[in-house]
Amino acid sequence: MPDETRLQARWKQRLTSPIYLTSLFLIILIVGAGLAIRRSEENRAEKIIFDQLSSIAQIKAQQIRDWLDERKKDAAIMTQSLFLAEALIDFLQSGRESTKNRIIKRLEITAENYNYGNIALMNAEKKIVLALRGHSEEAPPEFEDVLQRAEKSGAIVNTDLHLSRADGSIHLDVVAPVRPEGSAGSRPLGYLILKAKAENFLFPLIQSWPVASQTAEALLVRRDGEEVLFLNELRHRKGAALNLRLPLTRNDIPAVRAVLGDYGTYEGVDYRGIRVLAATSPVFNTCWSVVAKMDRAEALAGWRRRSALIILFLISLVATQLLLTEVFWQRREKLNFRRLYEAEARARETQQLFRVLSDSAMAGV
Repeated sequence: MPDETRLQARWKQRLTSPIYLTSLFLIILIVGAGLAIRRSEENRAEKIIFDQLSSIAQIKAQQIRDWLDERKKDAAIMTQSLFLAEALIDFLQSGRESTKNRIIKRLEITAENYNYGNIALMNAEKKIVLALRGHSEEAPPEFEDVLQRAEKSGAIVNTDLHLSRADGSIHLDVVAPVRPEGSAGSRPLGYLILKAKAENFLFPLIQSWPVASQTAEALLVRRDGEEVLFLNELRHRKGAALNLRLPLTRNDIPAVRAVLGDYGTYEGVDYRGIRVLAATSPVFNTCWSVVAKMDRAEALAGWRRRSALIILFLISLVATQLLLTEVFWQRREKLNFRRLYEAEARARETQQLFRVLSDSAMAGV
């Protein structure tokens, strides 16, 4: 027990000495500064990823907007082209077979060169009277609102993405009113309908990613009642286009926040429940939103390697500091022991001299 007590007292003396207290203060400074640098670097790494995702989301949103504008320009060129417009009006008014054949040849060229799945012509009674591919005479339900808007405004409008009843493909229709020249404001004689398959351009555009990645993808979503509807095919879930829905109560999902109008960059979970970094952007003049996302694990993989190096460096600094403190303590202890030894030696010499003098004095007496 006495040895134990002495050992405890020795350690207490060591740990409360100015040397170890100063070393502890330096270690706290080193660790604090290292953790602050690590956090700053982590924030910088996240900001770089968020900036990249934001740029990708905005670029894709603009590309989608440009694609929609190009489809409307195609429809405008066709309905405003002098010869084709005259042929369309003539056929809607007379139904001549010769005119129909000329129109079909012209539409086939457009469909082949601009990748349209089908082009159809609808009369004023909303009956399809001409089409390049198989069709139903009755207008699909999703056309009702679009035709009303086209008739009232006289502008070229488009439907939302929807499933084709003919072949089950996902496509978007562009509807252009057909009117005689100089009859603005009058009821259209008919409507030219361009069917653009999403798989031909839109889906590849959304699914493409500028750099190699195992998890990154872009999503096209819109609100459908109290749910978010995924419009395109997903990288990690097949058959999700126009099928996958998630409730708007899941505000930890970037797609939900996007359709609610909360655009920006944030961390959340995707439709798989995986932690992701994401950026969202609206597609202007549509009800669509783009989400660009990447798994957090992949996005910060490079940062984790740097983080491990920072931690190893901190550990080495702390270990070096402790080693230097111990070396300095040992040297100080040796110096103290040497001083004590020399003082004790001098004390013994003094005692021996005093004894000799005392003995000599007694002998004299």
